[in-house]
Amino acid sequence: MDRKLLKDNELYPDHSIVWQADTAIAENVQELLIPQVLWQAHKEDIRLLSLRKLLYVLPDDELTDMEADLSEFDGIAIQFPGFLDGRGYSHARTLRDHLNFRGEIRAVGDVLVDQLFFMKRCGFSSFVLKPGQNPDAAIKALSTFQLSYQGSSDLRKPVHRIRESL
Repeated sequence: MDRKLLKDNELYPDHSIVWQADTAIAENVQELLIPQVLWQAHKEDIRLLSLRKLLYVLPDDELTDMEADLSEFDGIAIQFPGFLDGRGYSHARTLRDHLNFRGEIRAVGDVLVDQLFFMKRCGFSSFVLKPGQNPDAAIKALSTFQLSYQGSSDLRKPVHRIRESL
């Protein structure tokens, strides 16, 4: 089943793979998701690859260990192993609010339509939908609510800030 990448309110086929040191790269692969452990072990070899590179972050990874190398990636892909695991939201907030990462942050794995609005609020800018998710509903889900009560990483003003400015 083809995976769909939702980015900038448009759907695209997802041609990324999680890179392993012994993985042959097929012709249709356009992006490599590089696990932190492999980046640290093969950094010099990976720099030579001409494909788009995203750091592949697992729930247990420590982002501050990668802070100095973040600028070498075209984006960050954060893995969601299950919808009950919220550590990916914390990773996105850390990247946006504490490490000032302004590039693409992509949600991958068990990414459901119901989560997209909240992922966007935490700083995610693209989403690889779990197979079986309705792509049209996914686009609509990004604008589920017009107002927010809390500040977040998406620069949307919370209601109390809007009210203060009136």
